[in-house]
Amino acid sequence: MDVFLPARPPFTADATDILDPVVRARIIPRLVRSMALPGTMIGCLPWSAPDERILELTAWVPLIRLSPADGSVLVPGPDDPGGLGWTWRTLVATLATVAAFRVLRGRPRR
Repeated sequence: MDVFLPARPPFTADATDILDPVVRARIIPRLVRSMALPGTMIGCLPWSAPDERILELTAWVPLIRLSPADGSVLVPGPDDPGGLGWTWRTLVATLATVAAFRVLRGRPRR
């Protein structure tokens, strides 16, 4: 199947559903905690929740392993969970908000 991930060219990969509970218990809590705001959407605060609670709330979420068909290694990118790709977006949004407040504060009121 063709895979399209942020900040990298498309590639062909094989997808495997990971059902082994030991592997899920090792990966899912770390993955959820690395996702900042989306991680909180599981129904608890993942930074203070025990791994068991996170696994309970995400039992329905599939864990898919992508293996590039050409045998290459799929390395994490800046937009992957735990990467720093989110930082520039946050900076841009913050600067735009500050600029908008300054412009609006400088306008005369009617």
